[in-house]
Amino acid sequence: MAVRAQSWNTILKCIPISLSANQLMRHDLLNEGNDSERTFAVFFYGLNMDADLLSSKGVVPRDARVVFIEGLMVKLGDKAMLLRSPNSRAHGMLFRLTHREMGNLYKDLHDYSAEPFLAISANGGATAVVSMVHINPPIDSTQNPEYASRWNALALRLGLPSAAPTILGVECGNG
Repeated sequence: MAVRAQSWNTILKCIPISLSANQLMRHDLLNEGNDSERTFAVFFYGLNMDADLLSSKGVVPRDARVVFIEGLMVKLGDKAMLLRSPNSRAHGMLFRLTHREMGNLYKDLHDYSAEPFLAISANGGATAVVSMVHINPPIDSTQNPEYASRWNALALRLGLPSAAPTILGVECGNG
């Protein structure tokens, strides 16, 4: 246990926010059971930021929040990619999903893997999240203008900050 606490404290020291581990967990979430319907926080950065799209895929998007992750960026090519990038912020949506929902959502996408991150909301609150990222991101993928247009329209509708993603190495603006 001491090793985990020490690692967690190390992580907390790396973010520009003063929080304790207890402040990161909401008490209502601590009351969830240990069954398959318990939820966990997921960071979405592509078209799945759209709660209606998730609902159409059989997912109940809970606890929706606009958040960002430090040290990452969203790059648009054929689709959205979450890439490490010092001094950047990846903006997206946080939803709480069940394990079943997450499994169903990514069951046919074998080139993704779950990775943990710390997402920060507008009020400065931090939440431990997982996000599905490409194992070998297709950084050189051909630009998909239709996808980029849908992503930008969604980002505007969700009120994501004007820090837009990179499309094939070119910084883009939201307006």
